[in-house]
Amino acid sequence: MHKFWKFASLFAAAAVILPLVIALAALYHDARQDPVAFFDARRSRSYQVGTVNSQSREGFTVRSLSVQGNAEHGRTVRFWAYLCAPDSIPEPLPAFVLVGGMYTGRDAINVISDRPELARRAVFIALDYPYVEPEGRGVMDIVRHIPSGRQGLLDGVEAIRLAIDYLQGHPGVDPQRIVLLGVSLGAFYAVDAGGVDRRPAAVMAFMGGGDIQSLVDLNLRRGNHIQPAFLI
Repeated sequence: MHKFWKFASLFAAAAVILPLVIALAALYHDARQDPVAFFDARRSRSYQVGTVNSQSREGFTVRSLSVQGNAEHGRTVRFWAYLCAPDSIPEPLPAFVLVGGMYTGRDAINVISDRPELARRAVFIALDYPYVEPEGRGVMDIVRHIPSGRQGLLDGVEAIRLAIDYLQGHPGVDPQRIVLLGVSLGAFYAVDAGGVDRRPAAVMAFMGGGDIQSLVDLNLRRGNHIQPAFLI
């Protein structure tokens, strides 16, 4: 019986991981093209930014933003962003685009807003990825989600470029001092965006890892996909 459950669990884990592998393989195939031309072809021709809510703090304001980029053929890129900017900006300030893991934009901006002495010295915008999880957890739900999942992976670079567009139009930002800062999964996106876009003054990427089994365990539990103990 133990062997049966172990096999079933391995099969379930493969059902979760395989679509991601396929999407990454497609991304690798795309990356073999000229990356600058490839991502330029996906650029939005216009975009809209709406303020969903805002909160004043100690000399700065935190805003939740809905962003939509409009590309050709009716394709759109939608994502959430979180802006932290000083209320008084006597001279243009540097700006940082923060990209972390899945759905961590609000957490990232909270790290900044919890340090008022830092929040008043620059303009920060943290992003959530333009990615929507499959509605169901079944194998076919995940398989059907592969095309949109692949698009979400590619649109992560476009989301960063749209954030740069927005910061360049912000009256308190020095457009020559926009920095990309990627952490964990965001490190890949920051490097990719910095590689195809000349505007950032610098790109900083932070990636850590050690006990791979613990990383798999955490993410499987977080997604409620499977009890990882069966895999041991």
